[in-house]
Amino acid sequence: KNDRFEIWTVLSSPTFAKKYKAPQENIPTDTIDEVSGLLLEAVSESLGLSPGTLRKEDILDSRLQLWGAAVPLNTWKTNSTATGSTEVSEAESGFLFDADFGVGSCGDWLLDSSIGGAWTSGVRL
Repeated sequence: KNDRFEIWTVLSSPTFAKKYKAPQENIPTDTIDEVSGLLLEAVSESLGLSPGTLRKEDILDSRLQLWGAAVPLNTWKTNSTATGSTEVSEAESGFLFDADFGVGSCGDWLLDSSIGGAWTSGVRL
């Protein structure tokens, strides 16, 4: 028994994403199969693996996210100087958190409209 598991996140180029864009709420099964297969092939090629080394049947779980509704130009901007505050607000830190309710929000829209902005926002939260 192999108890080692690896978790990978695969991101495409903007050109690839535009070509395979689909409605996020109801991605057709054939689109999921096609795009997942193409991304798996690209990972294999990028790693210099022989064709067939990475196989769909070896993947325990996967999720395809096609960000068709993404609006990367919309990023929350705040101006703490308008209130005379010198403290950095949560929004300026890239996340929001309500301690009373124990709920938070993070994402690229709170920091920087990029994958890195989304990741940093999540880590900061």
